[in-house]
Amino acid sequence: MAAPIFSAEVSEVCTIHNLLSRDMFRLPTVLAVLAVLALGCLPGGLSPTAADHSVFTVETRSDGVDTNPGDGVCSINAAGICSLRAAIQEANAHAGTDVVVLPDIGADGLADRFKLTLTSGATDGAFGDLDVTSDMTIRGIGAARTKIDGNQIENVLTIGEADHITVELQKLTVTGGMGNSAGGVSAVIGVLTVDRVAITANEANSASGAGGLEVLQFATVNVRDSTISQNEGSFGGGIGVFGGSLSIQNSTVDGNTAVDRGLGSFGGGLSMSAEGGTVVVRHTTIANNVAVNGAAISSSDPDPFSVDFTFANSVLTGNAADLCSGELRSRGNNIYNDASCPTVNSDRPSVNARLGNLKDNGGGTLTRAPLTGSPAIDKGGATCLPTDQRGVTRPRDGDGNGSQRCDSGAVERKSAGVP
Repeated sequence: MAAPIFSAEVSEVCTIHNLLSRDMFRLPTVLAVLAVLALGCLPGGLSPTAADHSVFTVETRSDGVDTNPGDGVCSINAAGICSLRAAIQEANAHAGTDVVVLPDIGADGLADRFKLTLTSGATDGAFGDLDVTSDMTIRGIGAARTKIDGNQIENVLTIGEADHITVELQKLTVTGGMGNSAGGVSAVIGVLTVDRVAITANEANSASGAGGLEVLQFATVNVRDSTISQNEGSFGGGIGVFGGSLSIQNSTVDGNTAVDRGLGSFGGGLSMSAEGGTVVVRHTTIANNVAVNGAAISSSDPDPFSVDFTFANSVLTGNAADLCSGELRSRGNNIYNDASCPTVNSDRPSVNARLGNLKDNGGGTLTRAPLTGSPAIDKGGATCLPTDQRGVTRPRDGDGNGSQRCDSGAVERKSAGVP
């Protein structure tokens, strides 16, 4: 049974398992309670601070509904086992910012696939996709190890319904979603941070859906150190922005496809297609995506003056058809393999970026590293992000000429001989 624990500072080191239900007057138990209090945890769902911070640890890969959402105990059966769905239900019902932890189930070192299987239920959140309606962090142990699988029932995660919330996804994979307007993650309202996450192999089957990640009008999404790959939609194979705000940095958008299902095919990698949206792309690699309009990126807003879509220090390469489509703005130091994108003096259009395959180059997610002789090496701006997608510090002397300068794209080459 996973009862909540409290205090951000100790959330991963202190645990309460119905401590107070035992004999309070046994000396070992009293000492245990005192030790918990010393760490900053109080039993019974109370915190010494105004804002409670609960942690619910998932104990099974199986899908299951919480027996009593809101009682503070994540449990799907008499044995007190906590599922991912049940943990989110409890976190939704609990005030404050909570943490749902997806550990190594069984401590066997193997990848854990948390597959959604429930197709009917009494309430929203009890079946289909995972509905997140309260402030929380959902944390795995690595994108290669922790996988949330939508099992092609619906999209995998929906963030926000009516209230403005703050949610963070960390160190996990979202896959196997098949929804209408979104395949993987739908950000409806609030602030969503996607950190060291893979969103891969999801599909939106509507005529205007986003395959991997959907950003709606009242959502602000920050993507960092993540990979969006092998998704399929129509308005954004990888990511679709529909009036919301997106910031993506140190990330890879690779191998996504925008399919024409009746309204067109826009933005194989990333599409903006509604008024008032904002997209900022920095140090990102957008490669091998497919669309009729803007294989890499597209802005199809009917009012081009309302669109703010900028990109800098990025690599757009290997994409089918024209890379860029619509009203877009370069902020410089970009690499393109065709002449379809807007350019400023520091951009390098119509060149081969010379990137390696999408693979594990270190860090938590798959990346494409610049090969020897790549024009992306040491061609970024004088000011860049402090690390790359893998966590490697920037800038480096990637071409061995004795001077350090940032690389364009998501990966900073470590040295002349080491990607």
